[in-house]
Amino acid sequence: MALSDADTEKWALLASQPLPGDLFLVPNDRPNSNVNHGVVAKIRQRQKRLTYLEVNQVVAAYFGGSTTYEIASQFGLHRHTVSRHLKDRGIQLGRRR
Repeated sequence: MALSDADTEKWALLASQPLPGDLFLVPNDRPNSNVNHGVVAKIRQRQKRLTYLEVNQVVAAYFGGSTTYEIASQFGLHRHTVSRHLKDRGIQLGRRR
């Protein structure tokens, strides 16, 4: 599958321009529309895959008294991901005092 000449020109123009931070432009592929010629969107967080050893470290940190929020911040994960890894290991989560 190849790009049309119009699409090639759009992407060549985009590739030649510097991009601010973690934003990128997506060309508007619909001619004659009233929408702006570019849409600014944030790039999502790249998924991080934990190794078996890292999951063991998450479990150890949880048993060491760290909260799921603290562990998530330490490993660069979302707190739900931390909870899922703990639940997958058969650890019952709950409020601790």
